[in-house]
Amino acid sequence: MNKSIIVGTVCLFLIIAFSSSNGIVYHGEPESAITRSNEHQMSLADSYTPHAPISITSNADFVSQGWPGNGISGDPYVIEGLNITADAVCISIRDTTVYFEVRDCVISSVDASLYNGIVLDNVTQGTVRNCIIDLHISGIFLLDTSNCTLTNNTASNNDYNGFYLYDSDNCTLTNNSAYSNQDGFYLYDSDNCILTHDTASSNRNSGFYLYFSDRGTLVNNTASSNEDSGFYLHYSYNCTLTTNTATSNSDSGFYLRHSYNCTLTTNTATSNSDSGFYLTYSDSCTLTTNTATSNSWSGFSLSSFNNGTLTHNTASLNSERGFYLDESNNSTFTNNTATNNLDYGFYLSSSNNSTLTHNTATSNSHDGFLINYSNNSTLTHNTATSNSFKGFWLSNSDRGTFTNNTATNNLDYGFYLSSSNNSTFTHNTATSNLGYGFCLSSSKYNTLYLNRLGNNSISNALDIGESNVWDDGISSGNYWLDYNGTGVYPIPGSAGSVDNYPFAVDITAPTVDSPSDVEYVKGESGNSITWNASDDHPERYTIYLDDTPVSSGAWNSSSESITISVDGLSLGTHNYTLVVTDVGGNFVTDTVLVTVLEATTTTTTTTTTTTTTTTPETGDTMLILILSGAGIAVVAIVIIVFLKKRGV
Repeated sequence: MNKSIIVGTVCLFLIIAFSSSNGIVYHGEPESAITRSNEHQMSLADSYTPHAPISITSNADFVSQGWPGNGISGDPYVIEGLNITADAVCISIRDTTVYFEVRDCVISSVDASLYNGIVLDNVTQGTVRNCIIDLHISGIFLLDTSNCTLTNNTASNNDYNGFYLYDSDNCTLTNNSAYSNQDGFYLYDSDNCILTHDTASSNRNSGFYLYFSDRGTLVNNTASSNEDSGFYLHYSYNCTLTTNTATSNSDSGFYLRHSYNCTLTTNTATSNSDSGFYLTYSDSCTLTTNTATSNSWSGFSLSSFNNGTLTHNTASLNSERGFYLDESNNSTFTNNTATNNLDYGFYLSSSNNSTLTHNTATSNSHDGFLINYSNNSTLTHNTATSNSFKGFWLSNSDRGTFTNNTATNNLDYGFYLSSSNNSTFTHNTATSNLGYGFCLSSSKYNTLYLNRLGNNSISNALDIGESNVWDDGISSGNYWLDYNGTGVYPIPGSAGSVDNYPFAVDITAPTVDSPSDVEYVKGESGNSITWNASDDHPERYTIYLDDTPVSSGAWNSSSESITISVDGLSLGTHNYTLVVTDVGGNFVTDTVLVTVLEATTTTTTTTTTTTTTTTPETGDTMLILILSGAGIAVVAIVIIVFLKKRGV
């Protein structure tokens, strides 16, 4: 037997041995060889097939033109892997109801086309995925279409819009990109659409523009460097915008006009050339935990914005105001923060019946809070600290109510009233301001008592108004750090006002015990918490459940216990926090944890032993193949050596 026969025999033997591995898919196999669940092949990005424009005008055209698939949810008709470059509508699908998918296509034109790139007209259940469209009027145009999906597409350098939906409802756009178009995403009269993780940048108008499009949901989208607003909603009601980002746009980051009942949550507007958030003629909108930073105008600018609610928003480092409310009535601001803005922290102009609670204005370049030509305002538990001018300025505004506000370390007055009448100030604190603690100028019929004033540089108070009252007329005046404890306290100024019932400043906080934490099984009753608090001048208490007030009232005596039932809570751990405050504004808190457990049940478990046969994993199979190959090679070598010894 010659050597060639020996080698051939060994090779044949090896081929036969390894032929058993032909059912294994290796990790390094090209993506184009892996079939999708609908059994159509995925085209490689660099293997587009040139194709003429496509026109489909009925369900039957998918079959007659030979497009694969069955038109059902799990097996749509598929148009994929094509390069259509034409001054025409490159893919037009109209008047269909079957499921179809256009994917992995390039749509372009040699020069700027006068037609749209991909058009879906009066269709349902269509999907466009992983397509690139440029140099057309609009990249993808949906007309009278519903329940369609656009995913991972890129539209750029189109003359009009990157993505244009006209009268197309219930559509979903995800992970699409639009740049260098007129508008990135334009929805006209298209309701109930969802846009998530889409990006619009460097477009000539807005990044996202919704016009007469109600109940839209925009989540995690980004608009940057567009020549108009990042997000623009016009006559679009009941929309929800969550966790979107608008950066470096040439107008406002978020602009809502004539758009009612919209909700904006956890959005960010940074370095835009106008306001971060600008809402006008948009009533009953809610803004929560949004952030506006380093914008060229105001952080939040609200005009003709009635019945609006702002909660836990932050405005910082903006070139004008942190929060600006103009000609807007019945608005509520709670737990918002304005810091390091180059003008006012909070500025209300010609806005009546506003309520501001637990807001903070710090280190702004003008006043912390300016209430200007705004009547019937209520400010409670707000703080103005280290602002370059006044802490609180009430200008030409009547019938305001100021309670438990604090102005400290401001570079001008703590509280300043100019031409403002019939307002009430109680339990406020003005300390360590560089001007006056309270200054009343050309203001009359205001009432001030139980306020704390001390360490203000010029004087704790100045009254150059008329007929202002500095006590309650019964037994309580204000707390003065410089009161010597004897007689009345004369208020400096031409008004000749007197505090008839002054107090020395009470700087002693109440005390309260710390009841044990509570634990009970869901459904049990009779569970409660009882606190015992003490102070020489008690006033009131508030109990919070998980940061929400659930009980409050007068605290009249240290002998009064404060009790609350904790029955009926949901499973889990809850926080009950008591805050007790004395007439001097001093307070103390205590928190009790209440844990509600699930009732335990007794169950009987039957254990069944099952014998199973385990098929080796892919790694085990590969190891077996390697060992088998090595064994076969050894056998082949032995055969060769044996034959050589025999002289074959």
